[in-house]
Amino acid sequence: MLVGHSYGGLVIGGVTEKVPERIRRLVYLDAYIPQDNKSAFDIIPGLETIYKERALKEQGRDWLVASYKPEEFGMTNPDDIYWMNSRLSPMPWHTHDQPLGRPELLPTINSIKGTISDLSPCMLELRLLALYFLVKCCKQTVQT
Repeated sequence: MLVGHSYGGLVIGGVTEKVPERIRRLVYLDAYIPQDNKSAFDIIPGLETIYKERALKEQGRDWLVASYKPEEFGMTNPDDIYWMNSRLSPMPWHTHDQPLGRPELLPTINSIKGTISDLSPCMLELRLLALYFLVKCCKQTVQT
């Protein structure tokens, strides 16, 4: 089982393209779900424009896109902002412009959806609890 969150949905879809025999189930947690021969820029209208604006051209690294700031995720606690800043890093541009294909190879898809504004501790706990039960259910299905 692979679990992908946000852009990670395309990552787990790409892994499944390469080794479908090793993947029994995919879980998309607020994630992009791959579509046949489409890139992230194709799936999310306007994303390419945002990435062009966030490209690190001034630093001579236009192949990288600046991470969103913690405040853009709604964070206000200084400790949380410090913690996030220590872990955020730029993302390569080409991760979003390269299409994936062959979605017919994808195993059963489970999707837990929400929006970035749902990231209150309560909503996050509820989604993690839902994911826990989904994983537990999948284990029971695989073991029987």
